[in-house]
Amino acid sequence: MQAETIDIAVVGQLIDQLLADNAMPLWDERIMVALPEAHALATRPWIAWSGLRGCRMLVQRRDAGIQLHEYLIRAIEAPDARPLIVEQDVPRDNILALVSAGLGVSLVGEAVTTVVYPGVVFRELREHGLSSTIPYFAYWNDRSDNPALRRFLSLLRERYPVRRSDPTNG
Repeated sequence: MQAETIDIAVVGQLIDQLLADNAMPLWDERIMVALPEAHALATRPWIAWSGLRGCRMLVQRRDAGIQLHEYLIRAIEAPDARPLIVEQDVPRDNILALVSAGLGVSLVGEAVTTVVYPGVVFRELREHGLSSTIPYFAYWNDRSDNPALRRFLSLLRERYPVRRSDPTNG
């Protein structure tokens, strides 16, 4: 955006507090664990972060995989049971094929669960009984003179009113 080639981007996480003036919170997406059907954790209705300790975690090297990777490190960092994190430079579908083959588990956004991946089951990730989520934000270039951007921002403001817990809301 700083190069002024993109008018707006929708991404998970608050990228930088310095960009908060041009950020709008949109929604929270639940984090799900993708597991091979035969995995011991697949029988549980949901999984706590601590339940992932010692698991072989397959993550994408870029994009959303980076955000989930950072969450993973913060949430289950433990000297005695650090997860084995295996970075893959492949699309998400390939990660899920590796999960199906029993080569590990992966964290995904809830939207992924709308597609059937043979051999893969999804379980909600929780901590202290609460869903783990990734907040999504719209970031825009306030120097853009694109009229479609202004209309789109107006539509987003109608659809996603400001949340009180929003870190960009003063």
